[in-house]
Amino acid sequence: MFWSSASEARQWLEGALAHVTIAVGNQDEVEWRSASAIRIAAAAALLELGVELAVVKRGADGVLAATRSEVVELAPVRLPVVNGLGR
Repeated sequence: MFWSSASEARQWLEGALAHVTIAVGNQDEVEWRSASAIRIAAAAALLELGVELAVVKRGADGVLAATRSEVVELAPVRLPVVNGLGR
């Protein structure tokens, strides 16, 4: 962790999110705000901070994208892994 505590991380992240319109993170990264493993609640917490689009990546479970008026969940696209470095 880059910060000495979860509360310090929360302070910095909330400050940064006040200046963006889109936030993208995996499930663990977005749970800091809501302390909720429920992906919709985690996305809603980001929207409450002023983000216009919250995207929650869920690995093999797909992705969730939320705005104040719509929530969309998509299944993952299954592809064979050729190289874990993306080459």
